Amino acid sequence: MVSTTSLCHTFDNALGVELKKENTTAVLSVARNRLCNVDNVFQPYSGLQELSLSHNQLVRFPRGLPSSLETLQQLGNLTRLTRLRMLTLKGNRLSRLPPNLPPSLIHLDVSANCISTLDLSSLGALVNLQVLKINSNCLRSIPERAFDGLSRLRSVELANNQWVCECDILHFSNPLLSFL
Repeated sequence: MVSTTSLCHTFDNALGVELKKENTTAVLSVARNRLCNVDNVFQPYSGLQELSLSHNQLVRFPRGLPSSLETLQQLGNLTRLTRLRMLTLKGNRLSRLPPNLPPSLIHLDVSANCISTLDLSSLGALVNLQVLKINSNCLRSIPERAFDGLSRLRSVELANNQWVCECDILHFSNPLLSFL
């Protein structure tokens, strides 16, 4: 049980348990534990395919995640996760899109964060992306051509942002109509 007096926990003191580190662990959830640092904790789990770290207090990507991950529900060192298809970063304190997202992603959920701008280089690498959830953030506008390189994109959720409806966002209305 997590102490309610502490604002942030490391993996060990939040769970108070030593997990069995076998290659057979395929799915693991440590969501809602107020974790702030899980660097290198999951590296020994070489068979891990799905990991949930959602709704914690991570402000950066942990180091040392196993390359076997296919679904990561929270933050991760994404550069070498070439099999990663789904990434859920929902409900954290991210202020921007993660850098070096793998092109294998087909589903990205960064909703309920503090993202205020879209990094075109991070988005542009996501050539297989089909679903983007970036609702409930701090976006005020969308850069022109933000989704141009995302030919497989089928769904974009943008509700509940801090939109500034000025002329410089009009370029975005035509692409939105194609999703209707």
